[in-house]
Amino acid sequence: MELGFLNNDLQFTAEYFVKKSNDLLLGVPLPYSTGAFPASVTTNAGAMKNSGVEFTASYSNHHHKFKYDISGNFGTLKNEVTKIGVNGNPIYGAVSKTEVGRSVGELFAWEAIGIFQNVAEVASSPTQTGAAPGDVKFRDVNGDGAITDADRTFQGVTIPKYGFGLNFSASYSNFDFSMFWQGAGGNKVFNAMYRNLMIGQYTNHHTDELNYWTPTNTNTNIPAPVIGDPNGNSRDSNRFIESGDYVKLQTMEIGYNIPIKDKFIEKAKVYLNGQNLLIISKYKGYDPDFNSDGLLSRGYDAGSFPNPRTISLGVEVSF
Repeated sequence: MELGFLNNDLQFTAEYFVKKSNDLLLGVPLPYSTGAFPASVTTNAGAMKNSGVEFTASYSNHHHKFKYDISGNFGTLKNEVTKIGVNGNPIYGAVSKTEVGRSVGELFAWEAIGIFQNVAEVASSPTQTGAAPGDVKFRDVNGDGAITDADRTFQGVTIPKYGFGLNFSASYSNFDFSMFWQGAGGNKVFNAMYRNLMIGQYTNHHTDELNYWTPTNTNTNIPAPVIGDPNGNSRDSNRFIESGDYVKLQTMEIGYNIPIKDKFIEKAKVYLNGQNLLIISKYKGYDPDFNSDGLLSRGYDAGSFPNPRTISLGVEVSF
């Protein structure tokens, strides 16, 4: 649907889409009885469906000396895997599991529910090998009385459920200005760099590690550091899963068009431009919008190089 008002100064569009992709290249798991290592074969065996809505709105005012344009967009995305290989066996990635009927590359991990406070609590809880007071307590999802691999659960989608953007540009006399905001959300990120700094071993530590559990400091969710980590406190769990929501000021520029009357120079402009200037997010890493490792492990932040903040001064000349 496309609408225009006020001589098309005000415009609005709305779209609904369904996109089906077939024959995706995936590493389909093979039975270990084949003797293959790694136990997978890359073949055209995947299919998925993306659906959602997209809205855009814009307004332009060029009828006065102060001219401006403003536009915004908002879109949603729902991803669903519809086929994996012949038998539909799930594919595991970095803290992820992809299976038919769910979103691709969903985070798959244990669920931490607190810290053991005393020996009696350890004894009365489901069997957790190596557990002691000060260790992380994990949820017994299947209720079999022991914490095992079977207690891992889906912890969130890694593809943003929605995204949005905002453009604004204006000019007055010889000056012009523009900026672009962009954001996304509804997804989760496994912060592997944060996990590596919270292991409590001989490596570097995050400052959060200073608030670890002791008999006199029980109001904390940081386990006591134990060499060797016998309880597996640093295992893949929701302790290291964070919201991927963010709002970012991608670009901003202010310029001045130099009034020049010359038969060789048609236009001259000096400008100051900034990129990746500001990010608003609760994420503890550098940037929740990081360079991911493909589709199946896209929510795993192993410490990708952060997007640089760039400020530049330039001159444009047209002859």
